[in-house]
Amino acid sequence: MRAHEITEGLNGGLKSFIASVRVVVAGAGSVNGKVKIEADSLNSAKYLLYRVYGRENVFTIQHALIEDDGVTKPLTPEELQVKSLTDKSAQLKQQAKKTKSLQQLQKAQQKYAKVITNLPSHL
Repeated sequence: MRAHEITEGLNGGLKSFIASVRVVVAGAGSVNGKVKIEADSLNSAKYLLYRVYGRENVFTIQHALIEDDGVTKPLTPEELQVKSLTDKSAQLKQQAKKTKSLQQLQKAQQKYAKVITNLPSHL
């Protein structure tokens, strides 16, 4: 298990994102910088950053990966693709598990209904 998997679990499923933003200070100008934000999704992170810095001051947002040595780095496009496919695979496995459970429940209900209809009426 990697460090980012543990920390995401501890953070209640929040993911880390790194964004390039412009910070504008009235009367003092502006400066560009990078910020780290934790949110449940990329869209949530984007809208939180828009609210804090303004839409025109948010340049890029990338999903961040926390390595075992504690360093935060953005994921490369290839890593993002692998992560996306892994997440989708886990989601499909969970969906298949739910479907199988539902089918088992329906079969059990049908068996129960069959047994109930075959009981003698004097009970």
